[in-house]
Order: sequence, then structure tokens, then C-alpha cells
Amino acid sequence: MMHNNSTTTQNKWNIIPVGVSDYLELVRINNIFIAMGSMLVVFYLTNYQYSMWEIFLLMVSASAILGAGNALNDYCDLTADIINR
Repeated sequence: MMHNNSTTTQNKWNIIPVGVSDYLELVRINNIFIAMGSMLVVFYLTNYQYSMWEIFLLMVSASAILGAGNALNDYCDLTADIINR
């Protein structure tokens, strides 16, 4: 016997777990990828003056700071977002 519970339906093609997708939305992962791409462009424009390890550390640290800043911004603006909806 099959049970049809509409509250637990999931898209079978969704490969990102629900909790992870919420965190990715919170830190605005698209903005992080744009920032990382910008850092790679700067790396190429500076004629490889930095090692790949330095660029990797720059990308990881900047992504962490950017994600934390986005999450903190959402937290601080929570009451304004509730009022404006």
C-alpha cells in the first residue's frame, strides 16, 4: 500500500540535501563564486606574482569572510525584512 503524504514530497532529481541548500542560500554561494572568479582574474593579470597556494588561501579566507558577512547581514536585518514583507 502506497502512502501519499504531500508534506514530505521531494524532487527525485534534487541532489543537494535540504539543510545544505539552506546554508548555501544563506551565505549566497553565487556571490562567493563571483568573488573567487574575480580573484583568479587578478591572479592572471598580475602575471602569476603569487603562488597557487597563496591564491588558494586568499580564496578560502575571502569566501569564509564573505559568507559570514552575508549570514550576519541576514541576522541583523531580520526584523526589517519581516516588516517589509
